[in-house]
Amino acid sequence: MKDVLEPEKLYTEGEEFGRSEPYVLRNPQGLVVDASNLEFIPPLKNREMPYTENLSFGEKTYRFITTKSSRGFYLQYGIDISQAMEFFGLLKTALLSGWLFFLLLLVFFYWLFVKRSLVELEGAVRESLEGREVKVYREIEPLVKSLRERLREIKEQSHHYRDLLMALSHSLKTPLGRLYLRLELLQRRHREVDFSDIRKELQRIEKSSKAFLRLSKLEAQLYSPSFEQCNLRELLQKVLLLYPQERIRMDMQEVILQCDPELAMEVFDVLVDNAIRHGEGRFL
Repeated sequence: MKDVLEPEKLYTEGEEFGRSEPYVLRNPQGLVVDASNLEFIPPLKNREMPYTENLSFGEKTYRFITTKSSRGFYLQYGIDISQAMEFFGLLKTALLSGWLFFLLLLVFFYWLFVKRSLVELEGAVRESLEGREVKVYREIEPLVKSLRERLREIKEQSHHYRDLLMALSHSLKTPLGRLYLRLELLQRRHREVDFSDIRKELQRIEKSSKAFLRLSKLEAQLYSPSFEQCNLRELLQKVLLLYPQERIRMDMQEVILQCDPELAMEVFDVLVDNAIRHGEGRFL
């Protein structure tokens, strides 16, 4: 018995053996010789001695140490750690609650400060790009200046291309007028020659130049659409005269709408041209 009690004395820092805590004494075959409570017998596991494990009995939790004496007897001794387990449970709950509170606090500060700052920053950048002088953050001032400069360059290039397109469209008017005049003279002198294809090509060039000029004016806000009552069937027929008739079959009822006839014909022209170029069928 003395050999069996030695581990217990070491475990309890030299105190005498007592029965205030649960214990179990087993013989070398593992059978129970003595126990503080026969209703609470911890299992004996085939493991390297000594070993410890936590076991619950009722509302309490015990930490059992199992050791083997020099004579082969087994001693299982338990210490009540219920308060410690309860403390660790409360600590775990407190830590989890603290983390949740911290995350909620971060979200609150994000919406309260960061989100508001980003909204103010977005408004400042937008107003700056529109040309208005506003106070911006010092950190983004170089970016805003660079964007303003780039926007100014793009506007200048756009104005340059628009002016160039308008100049080219205007410069085509005089040559086209001369070509029409010469075509009329040739047609009078050589009535047996068919100049209809040449006339159609000249009409196509004139129409394209007018379209470019109109688009340039629209971009410069110098052209306002003129709405009037139009027959879409008649407008489409005028457009189809510029295309090979052997591939076109028209079956359309009259449709009366308020629109700009020139713009409507340009839309029809683009649609018909794309259909002829990319259509899979033989007829349109």
